[in-house]
Amino acid sequence: MALAIVYIHVAGSFEFSKYTNFIGAFAKATARIAVPLFFAISGYFFYRGTDEKTRENIKKQMKRTLVLAVMALALYMVFTYAINPAKASSLLKVKPIMNFVVFNRLGPIVYNGHLWYLFATLYIFIVYFFVLKSKKELNYINIALIGLVLYIASLLITTTRYSGIKFSDDVSFWVRNWLCMGLLFFTIGIIFRKYQDTIAKISIKQKWIFLIVASLLFIFEVLCAYHTTFAKTHEVPEFYFSLPLMVLAIMPLIITAPKKEANKLSNTLAFLGGNLSLYIYIIHIIIIYIGVRLLSGKWSLKYHFSNFWKLLIFYFVVSLVCIIASLAYYYAKKLIFDRKTKELDAELSERARKASALVLEEKKKVTKKKEKIS
Repeated sequence: MALAIVYIHVAGSFEFSKYTNFIGAFAKATARIAVPLFFAISGYFFYRGTDEKTRENIKKQMKRTLVLAVMALALYMVFTYAINPAKASSLLKVKPIMNFVVFNRLGPIVYNGHLWYLFATLYIFIVYFFVLKSKKELNYINIALIGLVLYIASLLITTTRYSGIKFSDDVSFWVRNWLCMGLLFFTIGIIFRKYQDTIAKISIKQKWIFLIVASLLFIFEVLCAYHTTFAKTHEVPEFYFSLPLMVLAIMPLIITAPKKEANKLSNTLAFLGGNLSLYIYIIHIIIIYIGVRLLSGKWSLKYHFSNFWKLLIFYFVVSLVCIIASLAYYYAKKLIFDRKTKELDAELSERARKASALVLEEKKKVTKKKEKIS
């Protein structure tokens, strides 16, 4: 999924009018499923089986997400202001700050603004922290329905961007935020975790039929967008009404996938998905900027490739560099953590040895006193 998000941003470099057929537009639209799935999977692992267990663990998750989000934002602030010092002036303006606080919109503050996902997830943790604190048992289906209404309402606003009606210069952030997108898909993940035993009873045939139906509706919606908005803007929309259906269809196949005998490929994919996805997601924009800089001599996220195949080559190179950089960070962090763990274990062992020696010494003193008394 992280590599799908990389593709979204690399494909943004391609001059979209050069897509000569529906396949190119569909590839970019399909990659849009990645972010909702990210939210759903985050929600799935957020829920611990019961509200009580989730409540006990939520502070730890909030702290971890906050640290990661702040570190990632600091990285991109340094990168952004190093290559474009003038952009730092946005920190002194009220509107960019308010858009960030309310809508998680980071674009005016740092380059691209893809880190909105981390802050949206943090906001959702905070919401559930207070909601779980105030109620013993939540109805997550009702919360998801509220999220669905907000998602559809915000989606109707964004369609004005493609219909030719002037609403705002950039309306995508009306959807791309914690409330209108994050809450719905995150809660869908919680529901799948809460009712996973019931979902497991659904036959694999029924799951695939649902996925096929959802996919056909998604393809139809993308096709309609391609033939209506493409002529005006040379773009396809970022968000779709059928995305919730796609997530609902894909999640059962992910969480109830049959366990096959492990092999090198499956182990590698599991390692990449479980340990590197978030790192790839965070650093890929910097890698794209560096790649475009090498190609054009300019710091930019856009480079108009002469054909689609060159874009694919660029995508695979960026993905490979992201994986290598993420691996380096992962093993460096693991090495430091393992060293600290060994030092802590050694310290605890030394303390235990000293404590045992003191106990033994006290026992000897007690024995000597008893001998004297006797």
